[in-house]
Amino acid sequence: MREANVQKRMNKGSGMRGDNVTGMCVAGVNAAGVPGMRWLRVALVLGLSVMVLPAVLAQKSDAAQPLHRLELRADGGLLAPVGGTSGIMNTGWNVGGSVGYRLSRRLSLRVDGQYGRAGVGDSVLRFELFPSGHYQLWVSTLNLAYTYWKHGRYSGYVSGGGGYSRILTTFSGSATSANCYLLCICPEGCIAATGSGTAIYHYSSNQPAIDGAIGFMRQFRFRSRLFVEARFENLDENSSLAPHKNVEAMPVVVGLEW
Repeated sequence: MREANVQKRMNKGSGMRGDNVTGMCVAGVNAAGVPGMRWLRVALVLGLSVMVLPAVLAQKSDAAQPLHRLELRADGGLLAPVGGTSGIMNTGWNVGGSVGYRLSRRLSLRVDGQYGRAGVGDSVLRFELFPSGHYQLWVSTLNLAYTYWKHGRYSGYVSGGGGYSRILTTFSGSATSANCYLLCICPEGCIAATGSGTAIYHYSSNQPAIDGAIGFMRQFRFRSRLFVEARFENLDENSSLAPHKNVEAMPVVVGLEW
């Protein structure tokens, strides 16, 4: 009897120990797993914060800055002929400026002024019988500009509009009977007008113009911005020098905005 009772107590004791050990093992797994899940959640929150917080702060800082309505721009660069103008005009240079009014943080209304100068193409010089010549382009347009992309200090914009253009074509060179006859003036008149053997002939055209541009900008301190812009200009031209009845040019410029 004593042996049976002892054995029974040992079985009960071992069973209790087994349950306790099993419970302790399960509790240990849960206790180890909970801190691991917490660290994973903390890491996820930190990762999302690193990705989202800069954008939110940038939007808040941009919205917190006062909106300066007046906009001033100045630029300079190359003037490249495109389309049908490639055969009558060489690559030249271009300068410009504008005054604008910011309607909102993304929309501006600008009055643009551009001046460009480029050489006359060889085919036109051969036809006109002059060794040299150049074009001067004055373009004044009213444009609407829209900032379609902005990230931190960088932004992208597009603009477009229409206005007025003046194209002055100048030919110069030695006075000969051929080119003076072509221009309906005699050699003596050319020489007498210039005091030498140089003939100078001007032709101007004042016509409507349309333009469009795309540009990228970087913000600096003190409200200044550096921008790079490519602009397409389509200028009506009422002369035989433009076979397609218009002049197409593309100023590619670098400038500052305040």
